[in-house]
This record gives sequence, structure tokens and C-alpha cells, in this order.
Amino acid sequence: MRFSVLCLSMLFLVSAHARASDCPPEGETRSISGTVKNWFEGDKSWEIVPTDPIALAPLCRASLITGALPMPETCRRKGATVTTEGRVEFTEQSMMDGGMALVADTVSCE
Repeated sequence: MRFSVLCLSMLFLVSAHARASDCPPEGETRSISGTVKNWFEGDKSWEIVPTDPIALAPLCRASLITGALPMPETCRRKGATVTTEGRVEFTEQSMMDGGMALVADTVSCE
């Protein structure tokens, strides 16, 4: 029961913002760039929140960039320009923000 409630909640969040049919398939590789609004670094991963969601398709945006590799020092400042390539995915946080996440394979900032 708990699992179905969670799935329904996640489905509602996706359909309320970016529907899966509006977005590229999960796992598709994309290159994007944007401006760092905020960043967070954990023990095993990091996240970059862009100032504006980045277009992946006409009705679909990337609201979060995340990765498991070391975050470059140049990405650790607000206003930096981030350029990254990776896989598009729905994550819990990106769905709450109304978009998808890009899981970075490469990232650079200036």
C-alpha cells in the first residue's frame, strides 16, 4: 500500500509539471549548459541547481544537475557557467522542481 501511494505521488508530480511523454527517454545522453544558482556536495555525490531550468525538449526542462564524480572547484560558486554531458533521469528532487535531472558523466565550469 505504501509503495502505491508513493508511486501515485510521484506520478502526480510528473504530470503536474513535466510529463514523461514531453521529455526525452530516461538514459538518453544530452549536453547542456547553464548558470549555477546553488550547489551542494555530499559524501558520494553533488548537485547543481541552475538559475533557470534548462530546456531538454520544448515542454521539458532539467531542473537539477547531479553527479557522483568529484565536483570541479570552479563549479563551487554561484554565477559560474556550467557545461555538462550525461544521462537524463527523473529523480525525486527534480520531479518536485518540475523537471528532470541530468546525471553528469563530464562537467566543467568557468
